[in-house]
Amino acid sequence: MNKLVNYRICEEYKLIIEIYSGQITFSDIIKNKQNTIQNLDYKPNYNLLLDFRKAHIENPFDEIGILVEFLKSNPSLQAEKRVAYLTTKPNEVVLTTLFKLQLKDIPIKAETFYTTPAAINWLGNTRLSENQLDNFISEMAL
Repeated sequence: MNKLVNYRICEEYKLIIEIYSGQITFSDIIKNKQNTIQNLDYKPNYNLLLDFRKAHIENPFDEIGILVEFLKSNPSLQAEKRVAYLTTKPNEVVLTTLFKLQLKDIPIKAETFYTTPAAINWLGNTRLSENQLDNFISEMAL
């Protein structure tokens, strides 16, 4: 499976969608976040939906500290917001839980979900439908 790392800023929903597939590293995630915050449409308080359902994160438990330090050292990523992690793998639930615990000093509320409707509901995006989100993700994967 080819590596895919992409993002989309959905101003109408105050949401940033990030998708990851294939073999990815925390360096890939950091580069994607660096690209996102350089976008003129980026708003620090937009909620995030990170889709890891088709990704395999290399060395996740060895490198989680790298991502945590990047987030803690970058004020433009620390605004109050909600973050939904979409995954299908139990080990990623453990990973996202560890990640949340290490970000306790940052006003981010994060949860892990297996389904898009649950993630959308938790993010509070009542206008965003499951079909719209699936379409955004499909377009990003092209």
